[in-house]
Amino acid sequence: MGKIGPIPQLIDTGKSYVGKLRIRAVAWTLGLGLAAAVLIVWTPIGWVPAVGVAVAAAVVTMSKMAARLDKPTCYACGHDLASVLDGPHGIACPSCGSLHQGRRRIATGSVDPRAIAQAEQAAADQLRAEQAGEQAPGPDKA
Repeated sequence: MGKIGPIPQLIDTGKSYVGKLRIRAVAWTLGLGLAAAVLIVWTPIGWVPAVGVAVAAAVVTMSKMAARLDKPTCYACGHDLASVLDGPHGIACPSCGSLHQGRRRIATGSVDPRAIAQAEQAAADQLRAEQAGEQAPGPDKA
């Protein structure tokens, strides 16, 4: 039997962590809209405060849901990737195995900026030498 309408597509894509967050966000927003409509129709409350409270609640809720994605998180299963080291192709989730874009780590501590500058200069010299067609001297020959 074929799928009818967009709702089955939302349910099918809702298997990942991000998909579940999306479905939760859509359901919560629709629920807030329905609650505001019921408040407006069934109570003597004006539409401005009801809609204002619904919009404020939606903004706070969406902000909290989006804050979950600020830290390194697997988008497929929701596993915390803060302690997982980058691989050559990015970060592999230890829970589900999906790959994620790696994050650039900045060295801290006892790194000498002069050593970094010397390494960058040596790499630039080697690149220039390779482009000129000559063999670059190794670190022991320089």
